[in-house]
Amino acid sequence: MPDWREQVLRCAEKAGRPVRDCQVLAPAADFPSQDGQPPLKTLILQL
Repeated sequence: MPDWREQVLRCAEKAGRPVRDCQVLAPAADFPSQDGQPPLKTLILQL
């Protein structure tokens, strides 16, 4: 998740929309991951 988060923040910066705040929204318990790395990744961004 940290690598993906950094990619998203870099893309926003390159697009001229720097992110002021970023929060990870974890998937619900009914969407389990076998390896502990959920396939669904969601960030809440404040631009």
